[in-house]
Parts: sequence; structure tokens; C-alpha cells
Amino acid sequence: MCSVQLVVMGGWSLSLLCMFSLVYGLLHVQLGTLTSAAYASLGHTAWGLGLGWIVVACCTGHGGKQRKWDTLCDLEAMQWAG
Repeated sequence: MCSVQLVVMGGWSLSLLCMFSLVYGLLHVQLGTLTSAAYASLGHTAWGLGLGWIVVACCTGHGGKQRKWDTLCDLEAMQWAG
């Protein structure tokens, strides 16, 4: 397996693991003041990084069978150009 494939597989794994843990990780947990503050401040950043990986991976052709992202990448380029 080449290094690009390892990076793509690792990126998808970390992205999905991070996003699922943010959604379902605290299902039945009571947080203290400090941990609640840490979750509130870092959770949005972690979600954005996970979602950012999905967008970048899909726009560069590493999105698997979902090839409709090319249209979204073209729309994004048009938005920045206009």
C-alpha cells in the first residue's frame, strides 16, 4: 500500500472516529465544569476538522463511490471567483 493510500485511510478513520465520538461519546455522561468547558471549546473545532477532511478528500477524488462532490467543488470555485 502506498503512502497516499495510508494517509487517505488514516484521514477517513480519524475523521469518522472523531465525528462519531463527538455525537455519541457523551450519551449518558454527566460532565463537570472543566470537562464541559473543554468539550464546548474543542468540540466545534474537532467537528470542523472532521468535516473539512471529508470535503477535501471528496474534492480530490478520495471519496469512494460518491463522485457527486465534483459538482460541489465546482460550485465552491465559482463562489470564490465571483
